[in-house]
Amino acid sequence: QQQQQQQQQQQQEEQDSSLLSLGELDETVALHGCESLAQMGPETELPIWMVQHRRALELLCQDKDIWPFMQVWVDEPFHKNYQRIFRGDGWTERAWVNFVKADTNTSHRTADFAEPWTAYTERLATSLHRFSAYPMIVVNFGQTQLNLDPKTYQNLVVLNAHSLEEGSLPFSFNKLQAMLLAKVKVGVLLDSDMVSLGPQADELFDRVEEEIDDKYPYPILPVHTVDRDPENINSGLPNYKKFACRRCATPTMRWGAGQYTWTYWSLPFLAHWVSAKFADRDEEGVPVTQLSSDEELLNVALWKANATKEWCAWQPEGSNFVWKNFFVQHTPRYPFHEDPKWYPFGTPIAYYFQHSSKLDDNDRALDILQEHRRDGRKWPNHFSHAYSFYASFAELKADHPGVSCMM
Repeated sequence: QQQQQQQQQQQQEEQDSSLLSLGELDETVALHGCESLAQMGPETELPIWMVQHRRALELLCQDKDIWPFMQVWVDEPFHKNYQRIFRGDGWTERAWVNFVKADTNTSHRTADFAEPWTAYTERLATSLHRFSAYPMIVVNFGQTQLNLDPKTYQNLVVLNAHSLEEGSLPFSFNKLQAMLLAKVKVGVLLDSDMVSLGPQADELFDRVEEEIDDKYPYPILPVHTVDRDPENINSGLPNYKKFACRRCATPTMRWGAGQYTWTYWSLPFLAHWVSAKFADRDEEGVPVTQLSSDEELLNVALWKANATKEWCAWQPEGSNFVWKNFFVQHTPRYPFHEDPKWYPFGTPIAYYFQHSSKLDDNDRALDILQEHRRDGRKWPNHFSHAYSFYASFAELKADHPGVSCMM
């Protein structure tokens, strides 16, 4: 994997003729924003990913109040990385996208402790640096600089943007904003408190590109551990959480988690619903004002669109999946986070990422994964369901054809 990354970096450096020059990156001028619309030219002269981006901007930029939040800058230490990763048209093919608020007063808080979010972001960046062939784009919505070394993380770019909090929206909606700002053709949104479990996570990009196109332009979410279908309110299961929304669409699939995947085909759909939330207006009969988080907004928007595709859980929540399940090939309890309507036999798992709120456990996971990598050992089977592990999702599906989620 390390050799593959070095070869990829060498190939990129050999293509300097297609890169932006350093002189074109001016810290005083936004990289792009609503002002870019006038410079983009007619759709007939644009490649298809720019056409979709233009349509998204046209939706968002109708509201002058949102203009400041569509601006983005390259963090100065990451200029060279940006040149290498983003080509002459300002787009990159595939990337992990993360959003964070770098601020001395911003912490990841639970009942017992508080840790700076940037510490989690560093662990995530370390895991991707070790195991992934694809870059990581961090959109920083904070007021201070991220303490990450661009020479250590040569496959990382930090972008800076204004937080939607300044527009009176909760911080979580910056997740959707990061997707709109990153200029990634195929993207996967990761939270900072996640850790890559190995090179198998890169499989996700091929599947995202296969499933999200002009015929199905919607973001695809992984199945959530929590069931919020109003029809299941009397299930009595511990993973049920009530969701009440008058006039919201009927669910078309299980509630999805906040780790979103998309392609450039999804940008107008995202812009449509972000603009509605920014204006706090009803949209397509949906009372957007009742939706208090990005996850609620996107789930309801997908139901309204009659969307039906969802990933199996590829980011199991918890602090000990690495050493209690993945490496010892011991499946979690069965059925795993079941519900009576969509997954009565539980949801399958793809061990791509660990999603943990404990920094010490993320450090322990990184140590175990690094030791395994250094020893050159074969990676464990990374799909599991119903007391069995599988080397491929096709094998899992053959044993359980009724599973409705994809991988």
